[in-house]
Order: sequence, then structure tokens, then C-alpha cells
Amino acid sequence: MRDIQQDEKHFYLVKSKATYQLLNIQFLIFKKIIPLIIISLLIIVLIVFLFRNSLKNLNRQEKKISQLHTTIDSIAHELNTPITTLKFSVAQSSDYQTKALLERQIKRLENIVSSIHTSDSDDVLIDKKKMEDYFIEAKKYFDKIDFKVKINFSENKSLFENDFKQIMDNLIDNSTKYGAKEIEVFIKVNKFIEIEVSDDGIGIPKGETQHIFDKYYRITRDENLHINGLGVGLFLVKKIVDQYKGDIDVNPKKKGVSFKITIPNEA
Repeated sequence: MRDIQQDEKHFYLVKSKATYQLLNIQFLIFKKIIPLIIISLLIIVLIVFLFRNSLKNLNRQEKKISQLHTTIDSIAHELNTPITTLKFSVAQSSDYQTKALLERQIKRLENIVSSIHTSDSDDVLIDKKKMEDYFIEAKKYFDKIDFKVKINFSENKSLFENDFKQIMDNLIDNSTKYGAKEIEVFIKVNKFIEIEVSDDGIGIPKGETQHIFDKYYRITRDENLHINGLGVGLFLVKKIVDQYKGDIDVNPKKKGVSFKITIPNEA
């Protein structure tokens, strides 16, 4: 008898199956969804509330703006009489320096009043002759200032006369108030309208250049204490340049400051 060795391997496969039953499944779903629905409804209500408030505020502001425009028009109308009286009084003055100064200020008042009643559509584009005439008058009013003016003029398609005068009035007035004895003006009208005004006054500190166009902003330093002003001149210049989608750069120099305005020359 012989021994028989036999190796046996056994493999087992176990399968199981479980079955679950969810009770109240609809309640469970709604329990999860209802908070989201409530939050969504609250957000919608909040949006509607804010929208209605915005409309009310907008209507209120429009009424205030309309009232403000009416008030400004009334004030401008009332200014015509004293301006006429001042012009008559100044014409009788024999003091040349005082007369020139008062005539300059009266002219500025007339420009402001006329700009209130005149829309851009009624204004006219400025040409080279009117630019030259403007500086002839400026030299008469500021006879102690050495003006150096250069104009290269091709064709103006965008800049209106009143806006040009407002820009130049404020820049020149700013230079004279801050000690300028010499003002250089370079104007180039081609694909762009470039206006550069440089002076030899006390200048602007470099750290202040980012604020000088803010309304009512004035540089606080000893040299400025004796100078009268409201801090709106450069603000008005920047506002006009922005209306033309232009740029204005400030370049403080060792003595004085230079302003360069660039406006697209497009109809």
C-alpha cells in the first residue's frame, strides 16, 4: 500500500444582499429644501426693497438737481444787473491798474454767467484767431507777467471756445497767484489738442500733485498762507478736461510747475 498525498484547496464565495426601506422620504427632502427656499425668498425680498429705495433716492436726487439748476439760473440772471453796473463804474475809473484788474474779474464773471445759460451745442469751436485774441487780452490784464506764447494750429474739431477760456483763465490765474513772473504757453492742434502751461512760481511739492485737483483742496505750507483762494480753479480745469476724455499731467520743476493737457481732436 502506498501513501497518497493529496493537497486540497477550497474556495468559498459569500454573497449577501441587504434591503432598506426609507420612510417619510418626502418629508426628509422638504426638510432639506425648505431652509434654502426661505433664504432665497428673503434675498429676493431684500433685493426688491433695495431696488425700490434706490429708485426713491434717484427720484429725490433728480428733484434736488432740478431745483439746484433753477436756483443757479436765477442767481445767474440776477448777476447781470450788478455786472452791468460794475462795468459802468469801472469805465469811469482813472486808475489804470485797478481798472485793468476789475475789468479782468468782470470779464470772468460774464464768462461764468454765459456758460450757465449756454449749452455745448450753442458754443462754438475755437480757432487760431480767437486763441491769439485771448492772449492779447491776457497780456493787457497781466501786464507785469512775461508771456511767451506759441501756437501750432491745424484744425480744431472738438474744443469749444468757452471751455478753452475757462481752462486758460484758471491756469493763468493759478500761476499769477503763486508768484509767477513768466508764463510759457505752448498749444499744438493736430491729431490731439495739446496745451502746456509752465511758470516760474513757487511750484507744487511732488507729494501734493495727486491732491491738487480735488475740490477745495489747498496746499498747507507757509508760502500759501497769504494767498487767497478757494481751491476750485484746478478742480474746474480737471472737470473740463475729463468731459473731453482727455488727460492732464503735472510736472513740478525746480522753480515753478508745468501743466500739460492732452485732448482727442475728434468731431
